[in-house]
Amino acid sequence: MFRISARILVTVVYLVKCLCTTHSELFEWTHHTVLDGENNFHLKWKPGEKDITFQVEVATHGYFGFGLSPNGGMKGSDMVIGWMKDGSHFFHDCYATGETRPSIDGHQDWIFLKGLENDTHTVFRFRRSYYTCDEQDFPITNNTMRVMYAFHEKDPDNLNTLSYHGNEHRGSRSIILVQPKVKRELPTEGVLHWDALSPNVTISHEKDTTYWCKIIKAPELTSMHHVIKIVPVVQSGNEGYVHHIVLYQCLGETPEKLETYLDHEGHECYHPNMPPVFRKCKGVMAAWGIGGETMVLPDHAGIPFGDLENRYFMIEVHYDNPALHKDVVDRSGLRLFYTKKLRKNDAVTLMTGAEVDKTVIIPPGQQKYVVAGHCGHHCLEKVIPEDGVKIFAVFPHSHLMGKEMFVRHFRNGSEFAPIVVDRNYDFNYQEYRYLPEEVTILPGDHLTVECVYDSTSRQTTTFGGFSTKDEMCLAFLLYYPKTNLSMCFSSPRNNLIAELTGYSRSFQSPPYPRKEMYYKYIRDYDWPKSFMPVIQGALRYGPHEQTCEINGASNEYQTELTTYPEAEPYKTISPCRSPDMKAHAITHQNLDLVAPQKSTDRNGVERLKRSHVHVFTTLIIFLFTLQKLGF
Repeated sequence: MFRISARILVTVVYLVKCLCTTHSELFEWTHHTVLDGENNFHLKWKPGEKDITFQVEVATHGYFGFGLSPNGGMKGSDMVIGWMKDGSHFFHDCYATGETRPSIDGHQDWIFLKGLENDTHTVFRFRRSYYTCDEQDFPITNNTMRVMYAFHEKDPDNLNTLSYHGNEHRGSRSIILVQPKVKRELPTEGVLHWDALSPNVTISHEKDTTYWCKIIKAPELTSMHHVIKIVPVVQSGNEGYVHHIVLYQCLGETPEKLETYLDHEGHECYHPNMPPVFRKCKGVMAAWGIGGETMVLPDHAGIPFGDLENRYFMIEVHYDNPALHKDVVDRSGLRLFYTKKLRKNDAVTLMTGAEVDKTVIIPPGQQKYVVAGHCGHHCLEKVIPEDGVKIFAVFPHSHLMGKEMFVRHFRNGSEFAPIVVDRNYDFNYQEYRYLPEEVTILPGDHLTVECVYDSTSRQTTTFGGFSTKDEMCLAFLLYYPKTNLSMCFSSPRNNLIAELTGYSRSFQSPPYPRKEMYYKYIRDYDWPKSFMPVIQGALRYGPHEQTCEINGASNEYQTELTTYPEAEPYKTISPCRSPDMKAHAITHQNLDLVAPQKSTDRNGVERLKRSHVHVFTTLIIFLFTLQKLGF
C-alpha cells in the first residue's frame, strides 16, 4: 500500500513542478498516453501540417530513448536519445541496425525544442517531419506505428558510454500517431449508461477458441435516445482471454420470440444447434477488439437506441484460451453511454469485406498473399440515398497472419484516395480509425477491403473462419445517415477453387461429408510455388459472389457476381515532393495499388473472361488435367 501511495505522491509532485516550470509556455496537446505499465514514461504529441511535436516526461534523472520501429525491435528503428546534465541538454538523432548500441544519424532530423529536469522527472520536447527522405528515418504515417521507449537512472558521459537500460526499463507499444483529436470525455448531464455484458460465461477448456452469444434487452425508454460513447468493459484478470466483442441489433425477429430468450444462458455462436432466433441478430451496433480504446461519436451523430426497434440485442464475445485453462468465468461486455438529446444524424455500422468462411484460402509459405472482399454497386445502390452517406470512422479487423489492411474506394472509372491504409497492422492493437475528413459514399460506388497476409509460419492452408488461427478480412464502417444495409460481403466461387486445386469431384451443393473431404483436400494441398501468382490472381480478381444483408434478412436481394471495377488506380507522388506532408501521411503513403483490368462492361465479370488472369487460370487447369492423365 505504501509503494502505491508513494508512486501517486511522486506523480502529483512531478505534475505540480511541471506546471510551475512551464506555466508561461502553454501548449495544447491533442494526444497523451503512458507507454509503460508503471506510469514512468508519458508521451504527448500533436500532429501539425508538416511535422509532429512530441513531449516525453520520464521518471528518471538519467537518459531516455524514444523512437519508431517496424516491429517493436531495435533493428531498423529510428530514435532519439537525450539527457540533462549540469543544466545542459544532450539530444541525438540515432538509428539501429540490430541489437547493438545505436549509431548517430548523419542527418539530424529530430529537432530539439526544449528540455528540463526537476526533482523527479526529465522532460524533453522535440519535433519531426512526417517524411524526412532520409533512409535511416522511419516515415510517420497513420499506419499503426510501433513506438519504442527506454530509460536509465544515470546519465552517460557521451553516447558511446550508454549503460544498458535492462528489460524492466524498455518496451514498445502500437499507436496511431496521425489520428484526429477525439474528445474522450463527454458532459455527464443528461447522459446515462447501460452495461451490455456476457452472462458469467465459463470459458471452454476443451478448445482454444469459443464464441459465446446471448440475447439481452436494453432499458425500456419512452422515446428514442442516441448512443454517443462506447467503452469496453473487460473483467479484471480476463484481459488475456477476451479477444473481441460485437453487439448486434436483433431486427429480424418479433419481440415476443426475443423475450423468451432473455433468461436463456446463451449459446455457442455459429454452432449448428444455435437457436434460429439468434441468427436474426445481425445488424452491428458496436464492435471492440483487443487493444482498442473507448469509441466516441462525433457531435453531429448518434446511434439510435431505446425505442421498440432498438431494444433487443445479441452480445457476441470471442474468447481465446490457448493454454486450455479451466474454471475461467467471464462477464465482459460494452458500456453504452446514451442521451435523450438527439443529435442531427442517426449513425449505423456496415460490416464489409471477405465472407467469413472457407472460401477465404491462404496457402502456406506466402510472405505477401492478398485476399479481397467487395461491396459493389449491386448492394449499395439499393439502399444508399442519392446524396450518399458519410463514413466518419473505420474499425479494420484481421487475425494473426494479417500484416496490412486497405479499404479502397471506386467511382465512375476512377479510384479515390483509400479510406484506410495500414501497412503495419497489429493483431493486438485493434482500434477505430477516425477519419480526418468524412468520406462520402454514393449509390454507384464500389468498396474493396484488402488484407495482406504472411503465412510463412504455416505448414497447411489457412481458411477464413472464427478461430484466432483462422483468418478474417473485415472492416466495420461507421456512417450516417442510417440505412438498412447491415452486411456486405463477397467470396470467390467454390467451383473456381476446386478447379484451381485439381479437385475432380463435383461441387454442386455437396453433402456435409463431401464438404469435409473437400476442405481436408484443400487444407493439405501441396500448392505449386511456380503457379502461386496465377492462383492468387484468379482468387483475387476472379468473379466473386456478393451477398447483401438488409436488417438481418439474409439475401433479401439476389446474390450478384462482382469483382474489381474497371478503374484507374489512385495516383501517388513521392512524399518528398508533396507540398502537403500531412495529407500524404494520411492518405498516400506510396500505396503501389494494383489497377484492375480494363473493359467496357460495368460489373467486370465478363471482363475477366477476356483478361490475362482467365487465360492463366485456364492454362493451369489444363496443366492439372494433363498431369492427372499421366502426360
